[in-house]
Amino acid sequence: MNPNALQKNVRKQLLRIGQMAKENFGGEKSEALTAALLQSEKKLDVIRQHAHVVSKKIHGCAQGSGSTLEKHQKRLPTHALATSLAEGGQALGPDSLLGSVMLLCGECLKELSNHEAAYERELDADVVGRVNAILEEEGPKVDKSKKKLNSARLDMDTAKSRHASALKSGQQLPSKVEALQSAQDDAETKFDHQQDAYATDMFRFLSKEHEIAEETYKLLERQLVWHRQSAKTLEEFLPKLQTELMTSPNRPVFCCSLEEHLKLCRCEIAVVIKRCTAALRDGCMDTEGIFRIAGGASKVKNLVAAFDARAEQIHLYDPHTIAGALKQYLRDLPEPLLTYKLYPEWIKAAAIADINARLQAMWQLAQQLPKANSRNLSCKFLTEKPLWLKNVWKVTRGVT
Repeated sequence: MNPNALQKNVRKQLLRIGQMAKENFGGEKSEALTAALLQSEKKLDVIRQHAHVVSKKIHGCAQGSGSTLEKHQKRLPTHALATSLAEGGQALGPDSLLGSVMLLCGECLKELSNHEAAYERELDADVVGRVNAILEEEGPKVDKSKKKLNSARLDMDTAKSRHASALKSGQQLPSKVEALQSAQDDAETKFDHQQDAYATDMFRFLSKEHEIAEETYKLLERQLVWHRQSAKTLEEFLPKLQTELMTSPNRPVFCCSLEEHLKLCRCEIAVVIKRCTAALRDGCMDTEGIFRIAGGASKVKNLVAAFDARAEQIHLYDPHTIAGALKQYLRDLPEPLLTYKLYPEWIKAAAIADINARLQAMWQLAQQLPKANSRNLSCKFLTEKPLWLKNVWKVTRGVT
């Protein structure tokens, strides 16, 4: 740098420092901005501050990241859950109800994670990206203009101070006073010019308010698209899952309606009735008090749980335990085998004194039962009348 220019620059900086010192100790200081420009500056500061905060928060809400959609999707918690569900479903296999449900849920969540990744990438590129571009493009321009304005204001106040001192002392040559006046005029012109430049940059930034508002609106607009896509996917998969749950035979047998159980198992006789009566007929008919004597509570619970779990190998224990499980099944039916509708008629029939008339009335009632109830009521075990009369209802000796 030219020595004269360097010396001039150093002198200028020293004068600025001196003026700043005066201002700090109560010296006069020119206002850099008019009241209207101060109001605009305050609004600008609020817009910058909150636009930056909102942009940062939006970016912070993103659950994934990555250079491509696939990489972004794989980093989402939803995708991780989808992967775990798929692995669990494959391990259990399609023959398992839980396995089938896990596979469907995993497939559904994978699609949902795809929608989520696309939404987050669009949000980051369009909303966050555009708002940050405005802040990074217009913000530094305003800051630079403000810095230049403050320097111009400081130079102007310095020139005014030097000119005022020269006039006050009365000892300066007229040419010197005139030179200081000219320097003051130049400084004032430069200040006015820089004030206009700052106002222009500030107003240009403020004119972007509508664009920032539009990008903020797009935040919700894109959320709506994302949620609609997600809702469409859920509406597609939920009926499949519901069908899987409703049609799968792998569900508890106890407390399930007879009609539904027969439909799911595609059979005519309930599994518990069929297995238990077959076991009782197979060498247990001479056992005393099959239904009267209770089976072991823990064994009955074990047998009930085995039936509910659809265990491949079911240990049927002793006749009393088998009979206990059968009684439990009949008690737990939501609709009794003899039906609620016909219950009063069964009570009336049972009260008939004449045995032949009583049997005739019961036979007529049995014909009114639903087909499923009638078939299960008239299974072979219950129709072997001679064995029931001779053996099943044995009582202990001495009891009539």
